[in-house]
Amino acid sequence: MNDSEQYKAWLMSLKEGDEVAIPDRTVYRRAPHITRVLKVTTTQIVVKEGVLEARYNRHDGTRRGHGFNNLKPVTDEVRAAVKLSANREWLYNMTYRREKLDEIPPAVLEAMRAAYDNGMAQHNAAQHQSE
Repeated sequence: MNDSEQYKAWLMSLKEGDEVAIPDRTVYRRAPHITRVLKVTTTQIVVKEGVLEARYNRHDGTRRGHGFNNLKPVTDEVRAAVKLSANREWLYNMTYRREKLDEIPPAVLEAMRAAYDNGMAQHNAAQHQSE
């Protein structure tokens, strides 16, 4: 079974409550969004997308009316991308709103700085080893 056949089999196996990934469709979001299937018909897969329902073609996974956003299976890689995006957004929001930074106790700031410095040192060491 090739990738296309596996993808179509996955689409056909989807049922209400299954998790699916919706790829980035904005310039703001860098990771897919994970949501659940609301219902499945013979021709459509309906998912919750924000406060709205979005409909995808069951035969090829494309969003109805758009044609370029395909549903994707939720994999460990997708979950890691979602987590990374959420962490980056959290950090951006913390640094963008100065009053939030002022609320952080000094010990927590020191721990955050130490974790950052340690993590970057490990990352840089791994980068130099791979070169």
